[in-house]
Amino acid sequence: MLIIIYSGNCEFKKKTTFATIKNYQTMKKLLSLTLLAGMFAFAACGPSAEDKAATERATQDSIAAADSMMRAAEAQAMEAAKTDSMTAAPADSAAMPADTTHH
Repeated sequence: MLIIIYSGNCEFKKKTTFATIKNYQTMKKLLSLTLLAGMFAFAACGPSAEDKAATERATQDSIAAADSMMRAAEAQAMEAAKTDSMTAAPADSAAMPADTTHH
């Protein structure tokens, strides 16, 4: 942030000389080079290959953990359904009533 303090006694001259033009061009070049270097530095600060590989491994580990939890839940649900159907079925087929047909 650039802050300019005006003291009231500054005189601004409209006189343009070769030296002021040369200073302006030099500052313009310097500023351009500084901005260009800053852009390259910003681009170079991205994630490294190791960081990308670690992120990919973490993603694959999460997927594998979710799949194994889902398989365990499905197996538990199948076992519960099997147990429920066995308790709901009659224990002895001979104990069923003789007249099960509808006339």
